[in-house]
Parts: sequence; C-alpha cells; structure tokens
Amino acid sequence: MNRAIATPAARAHRASPLAAIGLAVCALFAATQFPKPLSASYGADLMLLALLLAGRTPWRELAAHPFARLLLLFAAYGIAQSVLAAQRTPAIGFVLQLSTVAEPVKLGAFACVIGWWLAERPRWTWPALMLMLAGMAAWTLSEMPWRDLGALLDGSLRLRLGYAENLVGMLAAIAVLGLVLQMQRRQWPASAIARVGAATALTSGLTLFAAALLFAQSRGAWLALALVLPLASIGLRRASAESVRDSDRRLRAAVGLLALVPVAWFLGQPLISARLHGGWTLMQALLHGDHAVLATSSVGLRLDLYALGIKAWLQAPLFGWGLRSVGPLIAASGLRWGSYVPPHLHDAYLQIAVGLGAVGLALLAAMCGVLLRDLWRARRLSQLDPCLCWTLLGSLAIVLIVNAFDFLLWSNGYMRTPLMILFGAALGVSLRMRRRAASGPTAVAATTGG
Repeated sequence: MNRAIATPAARAHRASPLAAIGLAVCALFAATQFPKPLSASYGADLMLLALLLAGRTPWRELAAHPFARLLLLFAAYGIAQSVLAAQRTPAIGFVLQLSTVAEPVKLGAFACVIGWWLAERPRWTWPALMLMLAGMAAWTLSEMPWRDLGALLDGSLRLRLGYAENLVGMLAAIAVLGLVLQMQRRQWPASAIARVGAATALTSGLTLFAAALLFAQSRGAWLALALVLPLASIGLRRASAESVRDSDRRLRAAVGLLALVPVAWFLGQPLISARLHGGWTLMQALLHGDHAVLATSSVGLRLDLYALGIKAWLQAPLFGWGLRSVGPLIAASGLRWGSYVPPHLHDAYLQIAVGLGAVGLALLAAMCGVLLRDLWRARRLSQLDPCLCWTLLGSLAIVLIVNAFDFLLWSNGYMRTPLMILFGAALGVSLRMRRRAASGPTAVAATTGG
C-alpha cells in the first residue's frame, strides 16, 4: 500500500535526472546549428522518454489543461483540413499537407513535455533560460563574420548566423530583454566578488546580443524590443517590493542601457541612418502612392504578398488552402524581388489564415491566449518570481510582434526549439498556478526559483 502511494512521486523522481540532462541539451543547443550530435532534438527526445517513465500522472495533468486540449483539437482539425486541402490541390497531396501541419503540433507537444517538467522542477526554469542564452552566445561568436566586420559596420552586410536575419533579430531581442530584466532583480549575490562576476557576465552578454540585434538589421525586432522592454521594466519594478535597493536596481539597468547607446551609435551609425532613412522614404512613398519607389523595395514586395494573401484567404476563409499550398501559390503568382522568390507571405498570421483558415488561426490564437492569460494572472501571485513572469510575458510578446513581419514560428526545425522552451516555461507557470488553486488556500506553493 505504501509502495502504491509513493509510486507516482517516486517515478517522477527517478526519471528527473534523465529529464534534467534532456533539458540541458535542449536549452544549450536551442538556437544553434552545430553538427548533428549536438542537436537540441536529442534533448527533447530525452525529456519525452523521461515523461514516459514518470507514469500516468503527467499525462492526466496535461490532459486536464486547456492548452493541451486545444492542441489535441488543433491536431484533429489539422488531419481533417489536410484531407480538404489535398482535394483542393491534388498535386501536393494529403501526406505533404499533413506533414506540414504536423510542425505546429510538434512544437506544442514538446512545449507540453518541457512545461510539465518545469512545473515539477520549477528551479530548473532559470538555468534552462540561462543555458539557452549561453548556447546562443557561443553560436553567435562562432558564426560572427570576423573577416567582414567592415561590411557589417557600414551596413552593407546583415548578420546571418546560419539562418534568417529576422530570426537573429528576434532571438537577440529576447536575449536583451531577459538580461536587462535580470539586472533589475532584487536577489544579487552577497559576495562582492560574485556581484562583480555577475555584473560582468550580464554586461558582456548584453553587449553581444545588442550587437547581434543591431547588425541583423531587423526592423521588426527593433520595434518589438522598443515596445516591450519599457513596459516589462515598469511592470517588474512595480511588481518588486519597494526596498532600499530599488534605486540600485534601476541604476544598474539604466547604466547598462546607457552604456550601450553611444557604443551602438558609434559602431552602427551608417546602417542605422540608412535603415531609418529608408524607412522614412518608404513611409513617404506609401503616403503619396509612389508605386515606383515601392516596387523596387522589400516593403513593396511585402505589400504585394499581403494583397495576394488576402485574396487567397477570401477564396477559402474558414478552412484555408493547406499550409503546404502557400509556397506554390506564391511561386505561381510570379512575385519576385530580383532573383528572390518568397517562400512565405512574410506575415505569420496571414500565412496561417491562408493555410489553415480562420478556424486554424483561431485555435492557435486560443492556445497562445491561454498561456498569456495565465502568465498575466501569475504576475499577481507573490509565490511566483516577478522577473520570470515579466521575462516570459515580454519574450512571448516579442515573438508575436516580430511574426507580424515574417514567418518564424515553425517554418524550420531550428526555429522551433527556442519557442518550445519559452512556451514550455509559460506552461510550467500555468500548471503550477493551477496546482496551487486545486490544492486550496492553505497549500504551500513552490517558488519558481530565483
């Protein structure tokens, strides 16, 4: 009898070392493209195996969560929609349609795996996020075009670390947000040497990722960070208990940011001026209807893609054409920018609407809405780390804003892992909050780990 009672917790305890190794591998190589033995997918597989070894409890808890239920509903819809899409585009077929719609399902499924383990072991959350930043930093340094720094500085070369510069910008913006919020934390090491080491590590990381954000030249990422960072910083300051060290926290964050402004302006003045001047020129062209200017710009191409996407969506508004059909649709339209053939509509929400219809878009929006709603509720709970809540809220907000200007959600495998970790961490917060509510007001809540 005692053995039966202890079995669920004991199974989770025995499987936790395997899950910890998997999470470490997954986080460290989340934003990299190192050779195959160093792939983040192996870490995700280890966490899934650990979840299988943990028994039935994780599956029951996940099955009761709205995010997992919506994911199952979306998976069922994806199968039915793939059948319909295969009838509309027989040349593509059911198998290819289904394999493409399986990509968001895979992202959500592994977010559930990661989320349950982070709910079970909340103190893993910050180390996982820090490992992801460390892996991103190592990859950035290894892929930096050191021989072409002059081209980077004058704006003639965008920073591509083995993948699209907009993805570089999005990940760098998330990293800058997380590091700035870390500077505002109350809990700093007591030792002076440890404080200096922590400050040095944070400042070095902030400098590196600010440079990556700057030289990726992603205006969407610039806009997202400019909108989210002040709001998250204010929210964190209000959530933190006022103390004598509040002014110190604000001073640390302000000094860190102000130190980067003159460096960024000195290093990136040519490209910043060019991008801002180009944006002003395009704005004037939009206001005055100067189609000649727009036709020769990337913005003109995006406007054409937007018009094409709206037209295609109106032809199949509810159930869409199938995600796999969007690329051939663009190719058949003849839209080009020089030799560049757009692989997608450069707007994730329009891409989903055309591919999966309004029903698919609504299901995915509901899944994101559940996590954002629970994070928003969690920020009021004193048992949860305010810095973690605002970091996750801000990171997801950056993802949602940048994807309005590109399609970076799951279009490639290496783009999914950072999102799996972010969504998984948010789901972990949600699961803990629901456990706390189910246990009653007298339950002792576990903290997120600071």
